[in-house]
Amino acid sequence: MTAKIKPVTLEITLPVSNRDAAYKFARTGETASVIARYVMDNNPSFPDEVSKELKTELSSGFQLRYQELKGDTYYRLSEDKSHFINLGNSIELKNAQPAGTDKVINVNVAYGYSQQAFGQLKNTDKALYDVLSPVRTAFSKYVSNNLKGLQSAARALVAPTEKKRGATNNFDVALDTMFKAYDIRAINANNRGDVTAIPAKYRTAVTAFWNVYKA
Repeated sequence: MTAKIKPVTLEITLPVSNRDAAYKFARTGETASVIARYVMDNNPSFPDEVSKELKTELSSGFQLRYQELKGDTYYRLSEDKSHFINLGNSIELKNAQPAGTDKVINVNVAYGYSQQAFGQLKNTDKALYDVLSPVRTAFSKYVSNNLKGLQSAARALVAPTEKKRGATNNFDVALDTMFKAYDIRAINANNRGDVTAIPAKYRTAVTAFWNVYKA
């Protein structure tokens, strides 16, 4: 039996004015920046590259939140067993499972199948395939949107705040941007106790690089 979950409520107080809305929105952006910085500090290639391992971890976190938001959906199998009949959602029904429920579907169930196993359901259990497919599609879009949002927040942390008039984003600029970003990462890593991250040595190495590169 699927574990019951409490109906989710967003921990947010609605704005009382446009000014208050702006204040709350700004705080949301700051939270996104802090989270993006954490991901960047622990995954040096992010946001330009997302490794398979990182995407799996992020998707797992997104899945946890998606389950909180969407809950379970209860289904009864039709008499001819050709399709499932929607009996309601656990959040709307306050976890009161309807009588006659044959199947409980949620994002965890939908993604409990590998891509290959899910594809086979189309031929072996079409009724189940038809209720799992929309969940998988919706969650895939949810992951994509959240990942893009996280990457955007990360890029905002390393993007130049000002563009020099007439300047182009050439290789020198790209290097300078990268070195500045890694300088911040070195400081943060050092503050976390990473003995391999030594800001002073990093800056000395960068200076040496530029001396050679521009010689």
